[in-house]
Amino acid sequence: MENNNNWLNNIVDEDFLRDSLTFVSLYIAVYENFTDYVVSNIESFLCDESVENGEIVIKKTQTYRDEIKNRVVDGKNNKYITKASFLWLKDNNGISDDDYNLFLKIKSIRNKYAHELTNILLSGIDRKEEVETFFNMIALYKKITKWWFINVEAAIMGYEVDENAEIYSSANVVFDMIIDVLYNGKSEKYKEMLEKIKPNG
Repeated sequence: MENNNNWLNNIVDEDFLRDSLTFVSLYIAVYENFTDYVVSNIESFLCDESVENGEIVIKKTQTYRDEIKNRVVDGKNNKYITKASFLWLKDNNGISDDDYNLFLKIKSIRNKYAHELTNILLSGIDRKEEVETFFNMIALYKKITKWWFINVEAAIMGYEVDENAEIYSSANVVFDMIIDVLYNGKSEKYKEMLEKIKPNG
């Protein structure tokens, strides 16, 4: 009976519903952007790219097929490009074993949100574990962004980059701003910044 009362109270609590929907939406948005960053960058790096009729064409190489597309990612002989891409990062010292296990946890929570949204709205999120995992995902995204720039992009261009430099992608910055606005009370600060850089007239 107590559980019934809890979910009834939850679905009539406007703040509870708004907070839950906001967090779940942000979590999924970051996850999708993060995994797309990893998958697309590794695909671009391992495959041949050309421009045909004004469009970028990616041609799969045998290396990509062997290391990503056809890679078995678990004991059940499953092949899954996203997991294979993170395993490729692990193979190349972009992430650690702990980082890969964190990715699996991040993915599991994302799948729960995507497939069990009604239950999430009724019961709420696990504020300790799932919020902590969200911020760990943000940190892992930044770690991979920095590693990729130093070890792939800068290396290809022949640049040397200080390992201690702060390196962020535009997506990292945008998500930091969204978090600041939603949870750190910085909406007015950013509005003031935008007003200052708006062109006159």
